[in-house]
Amino acid sequence: MNDMQGYEPGEIEAATLAAKLENGIIPHPSLETAQKALRMHQLRSVPLDGRGPQPGHLLMLTGEPGAGKTTLLRLHKRRFDDVRDDDGLRITAVLAEMPSPCTKKGVVEAIFRAMQHDVPRDWNSAHIIEEIANLVQKHHTLMIMLDEADRIFGVDTDAVAKFLVSLLNVVKAQFVLAGAPRILNLNTGYGLERRTEEDIVLSPYRWDTAEGQRNFRTLLEVFDLRLGLGAPVGLKEFDLARRIYVATGGHVGIVSKLLVATLRRAAEAGRDFDRKLLGEVWTDLRRKEVEQQAIDFDCDVLLKPAKPRPPVPPSQNPFLCKADKVKDIWSAQVATAAKAAADAEAERRGRRRLSQRSSADV
Repeated sequence: MNDMQGYEPGEIEAATLAAKLENGIIPHPSLETAQKALRMHQLRSVPLDGRGPQPGHLLMLTGEPGAGKTTLLRLHKRRFDDVRDDDGLRITAVLAEMPSPCTKKGVVEAIFRAMQHDVPRDWNSAHIIEEIANLVQKHHTLMIMLDEADRIFGVDTDAVAKFLVSLLNVVKAQFVLAGAPRILNLNTGYGLERRTEEDIVLSPYRWDTAEGQRNFRTLLEVFDLRLGLGAPVGLKEFDLARRIYVATGGHVGIVSKLLVATLRRAAEAGRDFDRKLLGEVWTDLRRKEVEQQAIDFDCDVLLKPAKPRPPVPPSQNPFLCKADKVKDIWSAQVATAAKAAADAEAERRGRRRLSQRSSADV
């Protein structure tokens, strides 16, 4: 059976262009600096001075969604991929994902699966930590990376955090927690702060510095070349580059998502890859992100059709607005993000106080 049968004309070509752009990792200064930091952290597990490895430490890798955290971890894993030799299976770098909801048992299962082992049926915390330590020794593991670590804030935060402390105390390997910036809250009150390395923060390039803007526009130039459209679109030019920055917050992963979606639509519809199409795609992506999840089951929409969601006016679209309105859109986004962060922090503190009261009542 031919896997290429059954598609409509033009779909394979459009998907191929998008796949080439999406799968092609674009090296840039922030990514290369972070890759080096991971390698240097991993080297702590290697006996380089003739005595023994350094104690296991924890490195926090933080960044907003789209900053490139998962991409960075996958690149490191690919560089130190599993190898089978005379000593058996070497798993130099273990890459696992924190479960959702995040429980101690779920974290254990994630680590065991990443190391290609079944979880023992009968275990307690002390025993399972020794089992993980044995697996690390057996597979010559130097580092364990846990992605989506911000999921730790939920149903079992204290227990999972204490479990991580125990892992650091027993397992002869380095650890990485990757997640949203709020994982830095683990540095206070959980006993992890004494065992942490300098954090890796994947921040977007600063548009208001010469180096930041130059790097961001250079990144866009590389994307432009990889669009495969024959002639450059001009992504790096000042006006379009700043609109892309405002639309994506400067996050590399979101830039890639926007450009891939626009390229696919341009190829499918036979349209030009231009600012107008970027604005349409940005609107559609934004609508999906803010779409309400609640469904009104008491409403008969056949008798009373739902009102369509009002479109984003051109004055609020970073690609369709007038040039002098771009900075206003950015200011509004910054204010909204600051309020959301403040609300999330207030909620976290409330949950922590509630948890402390519950513990005191036991």
